[in-house]
Amino acid sequence: MGEGYRIVAACAGLAREEQADITRRAPSHGSMDRHEPDAVGLIAFRLVTGRHCVGRVRHAGREHSGRGGYRVYTEFALLNPDAFSRFAFDPVWVCGAIADATNPEPILKPPPSLPKLSLRCDPALRRSTTGSMCPSQLHAVKSAAQAVLDGRTGLIVGSKDPMRLLSGTLSAVPAVTRAGVSSSAGLRFSPSRGLQLCVARTDASEAQQAVRGQEIGFIDASRPARQPRTDYDNWLDMAMDWLAAGRDAELASLTDPMSEDVSVELLNRAASIARDLGRVADADPPLLADLDARYAGRNDGEPGARLLLERIRGEIRRRLSQTSSLPLV
Repeated sequence: MGEGYRIVAACAGLAREEQADITRRAPSHGSMDRHEPDAVGLIAFRLVTGRHCVGRVRHAGREHSGRGGYRVYTEFALLNPDAFSRFAFDPVWVCGAIADATNPEPILKPPPSLPKLSLRCDPALRRSTTGSMCPSQLHAVKSAAQAVLDGRTGLIVGSKDPMRLLSGTLSAVPAVTRAGVSSSAGLRFSPSRGLQLCVARTDASEAQQAVRGQEIGFIDASRPARQPRTDYDNWLDMAMDWLAAGRDAELASLTDPMSEDVSVELLNRAASIARDLGRVADADPPLLADLDARYAGRNDGEPGARLLLERIRGEIRRRLSQTSSLPLV
């Protein structure tokens, strides 16, 4: 549990080097990108010991010093790789579990030693969204996902909902890639935190000043811009179509099982299968027969693609049984 640059309480087992790492990266006074008392943010990174650290950040009343504003209060959960994998390496999901497991109001005078936090790995706690994303949001998510897949650092600004943009970006990349991404949402950018992906409401001009002279990709979610074509476009275009339709959870169900190294070719094959899956529901008998022949004997060793193949074959069989039982006219 942190407040500013100070850890005010912790459970047993927190190593000294972990304390130093958390203290260096923890959000402090003025770190939130909203000044309202109910502002919530997220920070996630891997510690020097290999454990994953996810923090839920919020305001905890007015600052009593002359600086004004609000105190910043962060509840951190430390997860070993196996525990983090149960949350599909999704810090937004972990943040929801932290909110579920902790006090609704900040504990301003906690005991120095805390009990271990028990997090429920409940899919209902994973951030779910409905409705479509606007074109500028989709542009930002696609650019951010491309940066993550390329291993580059990215800063998204001008977002009205940083948590959703972070969630959408991470759902568009394989879980094996997601596992190594350090990120924040709802926090002002600070290079000292050393994060790969930051999503904020921050004004574009302010953010450009902060990243000047650094190797950081700058993405303005309030203004769509033309993007160069890349090798990942088939996959990312499909992912953006699903996010535009509010199918965030379905997209995550494709990428969550991708726990092994994933090539560009495999992602693009998975995108083609996913597009064909969308055609099955309205396919006429000749198209169904064509799709059935295409996928009947096809195999793929990667878990995510294998699940897609099983799904499309099941849908094709279901539709074929429906069409064969229709009365002749």
